[in-house]
Formats: sequence, structure tokens, C-alpha cells
Amino acid sequence: MCGIAGVIKTGNGRLTIASLKKMASGIETRGRHAFGVAWIDAGNHLHTFKSEGKITDFIDIFDKMQGAKAVIMHTRYSTHGDPSNNSNNHPHPVDGGWLVHNGQIPNHDELTEEFDLLRSTECDSEVLGLLVQHLEGTLVQRVCKTVDLCETDMPLNTAFIFNRPNRVVLVKRGNPLV
Repeated sequence: MCGIAGVIKTGNGRLTIASLKKMASGIETRGRHAFGVAWIDAGNHLHTFKSEGKITDFIDIFDKMQGAKAVIMHTRYSTHGDPSNNSNNHPHPVDGGWLVHNGQIPNHDELTEEFDLLRSTECDSEVLGLLVQHLEGTLVQRVCKTVDLCETDMPLNTAFIFNRPNRVVLVKRGNPLV
């Protein structure tokens, strides 16, 4: 299964490039098919980068995150969608932000049909972002509703990052989230 990680700068603290690289290397064992990162820079701009392959082969991408306020990352063990098609790789877009996900959504096809979602990838995780955008309520309410719609017998961890305003939303169901 995939690996996800993230970090948020608080107070006068800072995110070091060395710690981001260590975190990325640590989750690589959870997925070597593809990887992706999304971050909010010092100027509150949201960025993303994703690629097929191992995250350690592109470890210098973290040098671009000097001064970052928040970072989420994903290493992919491919279950749905070919990782050579970069649109299948994480992060996936969601309502002006990005999401990463660990787990499987066995009912992704049923959710796509029920809510008439327009998918552009073969990755089941894309459904999470599309549902959050489709549902009514505050961001947290929409995230909670989305998770409740996914089959409950499967573990699910996901992280969302937004920069208007800056925020990270984390969801854990069934797997440890540290």
C-alpha cells in the first residue's frame, strides 16, 4: 500500500530540507511506482510535483521547498491506474488544493455513477477529490461526508492541502496516523 507523510510549520519553527528528504526516503518502502508532493511556499503559493519512479531518484525536488509552510507527500504502490500516466499519480486536485491518499476505495465506480462524477484518471483516489468538490457544506463537513461514503471495511488515510486560507486536513480510518 502507498505511503503518505506531511509536516506543518508552526509558530517560529521551520521545515528543514534535510527532514523532508528523510521523511520522503522513509515512506519510499510503501510505494516505488510513483510519487508526488504538494507544498505551500513562504509566499502562500501552492505547488505540486509528481512523477513515475522512486521519490529518492528525485530527492532534489525538496530543495525547492526552502521556507515552506506545509508539505504533503505520497509514494505510490499502484493498485488502480498505470503510474506511467502521470495523471494517475498523487497528489490529485481537490477544490483548489491537492490530496494524497493511502488505501483503496473498492466502491469508487459506484460513487462515480451515483454522484455523476466526471473522472479523468483510472486512479480510485481521484474520487475523493471529486466528492469533496461535489458535496455541500464546509470543507471539513465535505471531507467527513466523503470518507463516510467510502466502504467502511477498508482502511483509509488521506491528507488535503489548501492555501486559501492555508490549511491541511488529515483523515484517518483504520490505519495509524502519526
